[in-house]
Amino acid sequence: MSKIALSLSLSFIVGAQLCFILEGRAQNQASKATQSQSQNQPTAIPDLDKARENTENNPSSPDLSFKFAEALRLNGESVKANHQYLHTTEVEPSFYLAYHQLFLYCNDERILDEATNRLRFLKQEKPNELMLRVALSELLEKKREFYEASRELIDLVFANLVPEKYKEKVNTRIRYLQAKTTTAQSHREANAGDAHLGESISKPPLPVNEDMLKRGMSLSKVKFDTPDLDSDTNFRHVPLQD
Repeated sequence: MSKIALSLSLSFIVGAQLCFILEGRAQNQASKATQSQSQNQPTAIPDLDKARENTENNPSSPDLSFKFAEALRLNGESVKANHQYLHTTEVEPSFYLAYHQLFLYCNDERILDEATNRLRFLKQEKPNELMLRVALSELLEKKREFYEASRELIDLVFANLVPEKYKEKVNTRIRYLQAKTTTAQSHREANAGDAHLGESISKPPLPVNEDMLKRGMSLSKVKFDTPDLDSDTNFRHVPLQD
């Protein structure tokens, strides 16, 4: 159990590190802000009205859209925040940090499905982009599609498209996802066995022939013969009399 907990911890670390290390340009500042929020230091709650105004005045800015999503989340508006993270990916589909936040905070299947489909569509244009594969792997993990999540990274490893400095982190995440795949499969098999056993218990075999029940047999019609102790067969079958 401790190994699974350790692997889970590694998963979050690896995902976060890859997001923060590989993400650049406009995402860099947002990434640093997110890292600072994870530390055990008091964080000022963003001005929600100001963040909303900024993104409304600059609707084409993914950075401001992301900051608005963060402001919503930190002000306790988690549902709206998840929709805003998704909107950020509409403004800029390659804003991978927004997908990472959905991985961390979103449990809405519709939002996760839409974000996943957006990444799959983008993968057709950028099939070898590591950051895209990491983001897609995280969302698939959140959807508990562990095998598919690992395949997104394994394909890049087999094609030798993972930079040397990231290979260890990527391989660690692949091993974690493979362990989750095995665990999930074991749970499915166990649940299937329990369900089959439950059916057997809930439907025990009839103690007498079903035809007898249909004819209205009762215990009063059962005739017991006195055992013939002198016979070769000391205890004969109990005959049933109509």
